[in-house]
Amino acid sequence: MSSDRIYDSNGMSRQVIQRFILPSLELSADEKLYVRSRYNAYASRERQEISFFPGGVASFDTLFNGLTVERWKQDCGLETLALELEGAGRFQVRIGLHRIGHATRWLREATLTLATDEPTCLELAEWVALEAGILFIQLRALGEATFIGARWVTQDSEKRSVDLGIVVTHFNRKQAVVPAIRRINEQVTANLGTSGSIRLVVVDNSRNLEPSEAEGATVIPSPNLGGSGGFTRGLMHLQDNGFSHCLFMDDDASCEIESIRRTHTYMSYVCDERVALSGSMLREVESYRLFEKGARFDGVCHPLKNGLDMRRVRDLLEAECNDRHIDYGGWWFFAFTIAGVKHLAFPFFVRGDDIMFSMQNGFNIKTMNGIATWGDDFSFKSSPFTWYLDVRNHLVQKLSHMDAGFFSTAKVAIRFFAANVFSYNYSSARAIIKAVDDVAKGPQFWKENLDTSRVREEIGAYTPSEKMTAVYRADHDVRYGGPKEGVVRKVIRAFTVNGYLVPGFLMKNATILQRKGYRANFREVFLFERVLYEYPSAGMGYIAEHNKTLFLKECCGFFVSLLYFLFKFRALKRSYRSEMGYMTSRTFWREIFDAK
Repeated sequence: MSSDRIYDSNGMSRQVIQRFILPSLELSADEKLYVRSRYNAYASRERQEISFFPGGVASFDTLFNGLTVERWKQDCGLETLALELEGAGRFQVRIGLHRIGHATRWLREATLTLATDEPTCLELAEWVALEAGILFIQLRALGEATFIGARWVTQDSEKRSVDLGIVVTHFNRKQAVVPAIRRINEQVTANLGTSGSIRLVVVDNSRNLEPSEAEGATVIPSPNLGGSGGFTRGLMHLQDNGFSHCLFMDDDASCEIESIRRTHTYMSYVCDERVALSGSMLREVESYRLFEKGARFDGVCHPLKNGLDMRRVRDLLEAECNDRHIDYGGWWFFAFTIAGVKHLAFPFFVRGDDIMFSMQNGFNIKTMNGIATWGDDFSFKSSPFTWYLDVRNHLVQKLSHMDAGFFSTAKVAIRFFAANVFSYNYSSARAIIKAVDDVAKGPQFWKENLDTSRVREEIGAYTPSEKMTAVYRADHDVRYGGPKEGVVRKVIRAFTVNGYLVPGFLMKNATILQRKGYRANFREVFLFERVLYEYPSAGMGYIAEHNKTLFLKECCGFFVSLLYFLFKFRALKRSYRSEMGYMTSRTFWREIFDAK
């Protein structure tokens, strides 16, 4: 069993289910993700505590410190709950509940004197009657005081013993993975008190980690087979060594380490062993902005709860609303029961492996406020190679476990191709053609190109390269936005194929600014000869130029490839469906790793 238990002076045992997280210097995320302090209350990131002058108020109805009732009550059947507080001084303590469509409900109020040498416990008998919402506390100082921390605890026993293996895949990112190993070792595996229950496994695809750099972790040197191969290698290690649960995580561990503890505890209590826990992704450049909290896949990826502001209570409640089925969770933070794994990853290298893994294994995927990580925008990383990876994985998903028809499958490729060719991104359009051609080669292609080295070399030679470099707007005399569009202009755009049938001398010899994303705003780039794609927060971008010759060439190439794909479609579908079981099996991956 997890030994993250505490004992009071009477010897009563309680299990910590959620520790409060206070703002720190280590992760400089927005303070309102942790605490809402006002009047005479001030958070110290260096000391990780909150100082109060008389009348100071701090509320913890936040992303990292609110308690989601549904997860612990409905998923885990938790019957008892109490609050333990640490600090110094006298406080008025309120326990409240936020629910969608309801006014804030106050459940308890008490005046407590906190002492540094003994946590103060406040039982919550009202827990029995709660069904949904976010539970939180509000503190008002009745004099000068200091708040050090708090935790939600229960007297309930865990339902199972959880031996959690954290799998991180590393490739030439020592500057990220070495500090991550140290953080996890110091804050979890060394101090949690769960001897043998949480262990870190680093799959070293670059084979360059020194023993001194990975102290506290199990390092497995591995060939560079991308995330698909790396995470699979780590999972197989856990299967072979008796672990019960696995957590896939990015190599920089850009999350609050408490997220790992909460995951371990949740898995110890959850009733349904098929449950998998998907961590939310927050934007690195806007630390409060939600990018994804679980996702749907119907042939195209749909990130759920995208764009919500996690500083706002209303958005926190919306994020926890279970109004959409979750098809898959990203491998930046994804925990699951190993016994529930029937299929390992398909050898996509990267992109799409997490989608197929979730859908093939039929996990019951949950998310929870307070379990989250930060990451770069996928649109910033978009390039000809990533478009190639995205399109081929989408096509294989359609051909195999989704059992889609030709038109549904082709629609995906057409959509991605059009997004790029009308954005003047001709190299990305060409990479999409290559993706269609390579998928049409059948399952044998994947077995012969596991490391994608030849593909990367070929796509890397495409020109224009669409490579992001430092850019300065003043160097390009850029125009901003675009004209308002009426019916006449929209009709002209349609009949001229967004300007490709307009004679060159009628094009504007100017550069229009577009934020780097998955595609241009077609209305805005219409008739402009150049587009400056810029990612403002990084000061990087590139120039794309309107080229009628390349447009015609790539469109003809795509049409030919799609016709060939149609000709082979039925045979391809049969072969992918028949090979899918083998290519996601231990036997397949064991043969690969033994051969390398």
